[in-house]
Amino acid sequence: MKSASAGFALVQLLASLVILGMLSLLVVQGLAVGRRVWERVDAHAASAQSLSSAQNDLRDRLEHAFARTDYQSSPPYVDFGGDETSADFLAPPADSGRPAALRHYILAVTAGGDLTLTSQSDLASDTRADRQDQVLLRGVQQLDLAYFGPAGADPVARWRSRWRQQPGLPRLIRVRLAFRAGDPRQWPDLIVAPAATIDSECVLDVALHRCRGRE
Repeated sequence: MKSASAGFALVQLLASLVILGMLSLLVVQGLAVGRRVWERVDAHAASAQSLSSAQNDLRDRLEHAFARTDYQSSPPYVDFGGDETSADFLAPPADSGRPAALRHYILAVTAGGDLTLTSQSDLASDTRADRQDQVLLRGVQQLDLAYFGPAGADPVARWRSRWRQQPGLPRLIRVRLAFRAGDPRQWPDLIVAPAATIDSECVLDVALHRCRGRE
């Protein structure tokens, strides 16, 4: 009887160890799955945050685009140029860089796929001085810009792929992005309305054909 009881207790112990091992394995697998889920959630949150930050930065700069007009040209035109793949414009620096002179910005995508906002002080005489390269996003395959408003001899306000040597800023600027194949990020169309589309700060000196107080 003692030998049979000892054998039965050993079988119970082995069965308990097997069940405990299976439960431990399930717990470990559950923790691993939970960690992967949290990692994906963190990655999606970081991606969404980077997209939101890039859109906010672009909106802030484009909304404050400065419509400085060159009245010495015939006909006069605003200091803004853009096509489908890039845009250059004047705007105040970001809040962290104020007070300071206007900056000349260039929005474009590099050959390596970086969406960059390059800027330089409008007062800098050296094209390499005071240059700042802000990388807004990486892994961008294509930048598609469009401009809405009447232009030149065409008085109809519509979307255009080019905006150069116009008397005012476009009423709206649309920024579209395409990411590389397999990239799950989605960029909603960013449509920005510049706060001022004409050079409202200019007091024109008719004799000199330039704004008073400007060089």
